[in-house]
Amino acid sequence: MGWNPPSRGERRKRKLGKWLVVAVVLLAGMVLALQARQRWGVVSLQGGALTVTASGTLVDTGFLHPPSPSQYKVNGSAPPALRFTSWSPGKLGVGTNDAHNPVYHGLFYVTTQMFPANSYVQVVVYPLTASTAAGQTAETVVAVQTGSTGRTGLINYLVVSELAFNGHQPRFLVGYAHGYIADAATASYGYHRAASFVPTNTLYTVTIQTNGTTTARYWLNQQMVFSASNLKLAIQPPFQVYLEVQADNMRYEAFFKHFAVFTGSVVRLFNLPPQAAVTFQAPGVNVHAVASAAGVARLQMPTPTLQGTGTLTVRAASGSTWTWGTQTLSGGEAVRFNAVPLDLRWMALVPRISLPPIHWPKLHFPKIHLP
Repeated sequence: MGWNPPSRGERRKRKLGKWLVVAVVLLAGMVLALQARQRWGVVSLQGGALTVTASGTLVDTGFLHPPSPSQYKVNGSAPPALRFTSWSPGKLGVGTNDAHNPVYHGLFYVTTQMFPANSYVQVVVYPLTASTAAGQTAETVVAVQTGSTGRTGLINYLVVSELAFNGHQPRFLVGYAHGYIADAATASYGYHRAASFVPTNTLYTVTIQTNGTTTARYWLNQQMVFSASNLKLAIQPPFQVYLEVQADNMRYEAFFKHFAVFTGSVVRLFNLPPQAAVTFQAPGVNVHAVASAAGVARLQMPTPTLQGTGTLTVRAASGSTWTWGTQTLSGGEAVRFNAVPLDLRWMALVPRISLPPIHWPKLHFPKIHLP
């Protein structure tokens, strides 16, 4: 049986039938959207963008690369023959070989960058593992010191050190040192047994904050171990950070895992919808805030957890919601919110109308005979 191709008229009918189906589908979508607008007010999907306009993170390094001489200087009281340093990705070491030398010596990395008052200095250190005997001392030191030492000779600083001596178990010293290089004195704010702090992944996190004159706050891991606001300090800002080793009559090397400095503990978001609810959830962080009438919200990060990567949600009073699933926020940041509406803007021009029920006509399409 032969097959006769459709005539030009039949082909035109078929093409018109196809376009008629497309038109009906589009019309149905428009009508449903209008009905949804009449019922719910607006139909939209919302997108948004965040722009960091002021970073609160001055330093954030995991020592994945060798320390640069432009960022750190090596110095100390240990003679050159007794000094040594080491590095591997994620582990910065500084040591002194004082074996059989009954003189207390030290060596340190000091930042070339200066940091403002009230900054949060955070250093992750490896636990002290050295065993000491009578007459021996080993010490891992984190210090926040005045940046004027080179000019004035004063070495005023806040210090957290883990030390072991004379065969005793390691302990943490929290204190304040002041005076000139050759004649400095240390005021202790307390000793804490290292065994009373459970290391996180075998590491300790030290956090220090001070204004340099009256306030000092110290954390070991997540625990605040000292806080005061009526001190008499003389740590002239800006500050430098020292990562240091001290040893007496033994060889010892201190190791550091991570170093960060934050300008504050509050993340400020602005250009938000007025009264928008803001939530940020990350490991160790669950904070909330409501935007002011001017569209500004302040998220208070928990100290000493000043940085996190998690889910940020902004919910406007109208119900529109924006969510970022892997957002990193740090204390001291200023972040601008920009709404990016993805809705059909022309729908905003459509008045709220009540539409009568729609009775769809029966559609008849030409039959297609296949060979």
